[in-house]
Amino acid sequence: MGSVIRVKWEREEMVALVDVFRRHQGQTGEKVDQDLEKLSAALGRRADTLGIRHDGKFRNLNGLHMQYMSLLYLESKGEYGLSSGSALMRDVLKIAHERPEDFEVLVETFWKRYNLY
Repeated sequence: MGSVIRVKWEREEMVALVDVFRRHQGQTGEKVDQDLEKLSAALGRRADTLGIRHDGKFRNLNGLHMQYMSLLYLESKGEYGLSSGSALMRDVLKIAHERPEDFEVLVETFWKRYNLY
């Protein structure tokens, strides 16, 4: 059995995930999964562009869905979702809430930086 390559989440990746979460207002369903699939492909292309070694499970739909559910947990004050939110996740959510203009610049920069817009 091959070893799993774990790659620590970076801020701009989390910005993109929080953007998807906010656009869907924390809802779940087929449209969210479609956007998470697009994000998965984008994050894979980003990793390739940056020369980040990864495997086929890197930022896949299942993993992104778990992260999404952790965002839901934080945003719902623990009512829903998974209680595994990271410090990075909390930091990015804080930017999104307290400095929405800065957050939007970070989102736009992410998509443009990797020609994903």
